[in-house]
Amino acid sequence: MTSRNSTPAALLDRAEELRRAGKTREGLELVERSLGQRPDHPRALFLRTRLLFEQGSFAAALETLRPLSSLPLWAREVRGLQKGLERIVELKEAEIDPAFATESMAQLRVQQGYLLEAMEIYRRLWLGSPGEARFWEEISRIRDRVEREGSRDKSRESLDRELSAWDRWMQKRKRGS
Repeated sequence: MTSRNSTPAALLDRAEELRRAGKTREGLELVERSLGQRPDHPRALFLRTRLLFEQGSFAAALETLRPLSSLPLWAREVRGLQKGLERIVELKEAEIDPAFATESMAQLRVQQGYLLEAMEIYRRLWLGSPGEARFWEEISRIRDRVEREGSRDKSRESLDRELSAWDRWMQKRKRGS
């Protein structure tokens, strides 16, 4: 039996209080618990989007928002939010920290098993040097490896979400080339 304090609504109320208090990580934990009970709960998905945005996890915020675009009541508002988040993600993708985004760092992350991090570094390198086919090839190669082997410190569910986002990103780039 679910106690009154652990219903999705109660968890989300408390998560919102934590968000207002600047405790986004704790609020996100409660939202995740709520989504565990009702994965399609619109309020939980909106709050998760907001918390991820406030943490600077723009791509994850965008990913969380996607299921809400099919809700007719909010489709227009969600599309507006999606466009804004897509623009932010694009701007963040274009930023390259030269001290971090090097091929050597990407290769090191692969050796350590942090394959998603390696893909991100190669993505930044590719964005910073359009036309460098070798970076795109590394992204594709590592993406296939992640699907087969996983990535360090990531659950299968988390990997599936991230791979889905990567696939959309890669398809968008293929159409644009």
